[in-house]
Amino acid sequence: ANNADKKNRPLVAVRDRYVCAVTGDVLGNSVPCAVLRTSGYVVTMDCVNRLIKLDMIDPINGAKLTDYDIIPMQRGGT
Repeated sequence: ANNADKKNRPLVAVRDRYVCAVTGDVLGNSVPCAVLRTSGYVVTMDCVNRLIKLDMIDPINGAKLTDYDIIPMQRGGT
């Protein structure tokens, strides 16, 4: 019943509309994020620091990363 309720709501009302490509964490203005240049996917900075920077390999496509390939996103304000 809960899953069917989510399908009937407009997309802008869904809380988890945008999620980290690796961990599935919900993205929002309060969550620092980065774009991986090699795949174009958005991940949380927590994911970058805990997982990606260890091996410097894009978890989506396996490409080798450099610091230049991790683009921090600027958070929006009101």
